[in-house]
Amino acid sequence: MIHIYGLKNCNSCQKAIKWLSTESIPLTFHDFSIQGLDPKKLDAWLNKTDWNVLLNRRSMTWRKVQDVKTQDLNKARARDLMLAHLNLIKRPVFEIQNKVLIGATVDVFNMIKKLNRG
Repeated sequence: MIHIYGLKNCNSCQKAIKWLSTESIPLTFHDFSIQGLDPKKLDAWLNKTDWNVLLNRRSMTWRKVQDVKTQDLNKARARDLMLAHLNLIKRPVFEIQNKVLIGATVDVFNMIKKLNRG
């Protein structure tokens, strides 16, 4: 079972869900906009991955908060920004076999295939 975190209307999340379905990989989906995000969950992700990878600097939200809040950015400040603006979390976030994978890319999909077989 794979757990996906993201937004229902996100193209990348929809792409990932469709791909998992075609691969017959069972999943659960957690929608940030409906269910929010427990800070402990974000902390767990930050302990397993680089905060620079998890922070979505391409979002419209990033452009809106690009002021004093984004200066001197570090892991703690990035965490606070992501909790305040869940759209700043790059999507989708996958949890599979105690690993955290980020994004709907070929490399991530290949890793999911590999982990799902094991």
